[in-house]
Amino acid sequence: AAKLKGNQFVWIPCKIEDYHKTDWKQENAKWDLTTNTLEYEQIEKYEGFYIGRYEAGVSTLNEETNEFKDSVIFNNNASLFKAVSLETGCCGEVWQNYSFTARTKGTLVTEGENKANGNIVSKANSIPYYHADYYTAVEMSRRMYENNQYVYSGLTTGTQRDMMLKFLQEKGDKVNVTSSDWGNCDNVLLENLRGYYTNVGTHGATDGFKEVGELKTNESWVLLTTGSTKQVMKNNLYDVLGNLEEWTEEGAYVDNLDYNMDVTYNTYMVRGGSFFETTLACYRGWNYAPSTDIFCGFRPTLYMK
Repeated sequence: AAKLKGNQFVWIPCKIEDYHKTDWKQENAKWDLTTNTLEYEQIEKYEGFYIGRYEAGVSTLNEETNEFKDSVIFNNNASLFKAVSLETGCCGEVWQNYSFTARTKGTLVTEGENKANGNIVSKANSIPYYHADYYTAVEMSRRMYENNQYVYSGLTTGTQRDMMLKFLQEKGDKVNVTSSDWGNCDNVLLENLRGYYTNVGTHGATDGFKEVGELKTNESWVLLTTGSTKQVMKNNLYDVLGNLEEWTEEGAYVDNLDYNMDVTYNTYMVRGGSFFETTLACYRGWNYAPSTDIFCGFRPTLYMK
């Protein structure tokens, strides 16, 4: 799979009568129970949908030259390959960095600057798009195939995420129990790694991507390039559990917002946990839409016209 040149997607088969959200009883806030009616058209017509095999990437390794080729270019020479420092951002948290945003909305719900140009990829050996806020996830997923004659793309929805998890569960994979044998999570010892990694500090700063041969131990927090090992793959889907939490279009309804935040901070669900957590693939966790936490990435979905 790593040798394939184009973007890669996995077909998730599902019948229209089964196409609905699943309550896994694993969440930290109330969530939107509805499904967008536009999704039903795709399922009724094709009985399934395509979802990214990998988390959205910004730069992919050319194994012949051993160099990364950027698919997304950021302003002011900002790079997710290099060491990334932090800043105090949304909610006063220090896991933020706004140098990597591409959004039609800003810090609250006003217009914001687009700092990312180009298209994301769904390929092996790619640096995942960490430090993505919700607006960036929506914008970059939409932009991926916006001018294609045959398909269009978007951010994974809550229902699509649940259908993907049910697909894995039907294949015998653990999606609703804590696992100690798969996923780049805090409690999993990964072996036979390939690609690159970056260390993540206790407050979220990274020290730049290096070849995994330099990794002495993964007891510390590390963020991995996509397709890093078969231990993060289930039925040809990579990093459904761990590496980065993934934004979805599913709204979250938080009764008591922390930090006395203004209600103009929209909240959405992120799924699947990240490198610093011991969690479940089905877990729903809420986050503020403008938050650019280092552990937040996303996964695109592909629709046929």
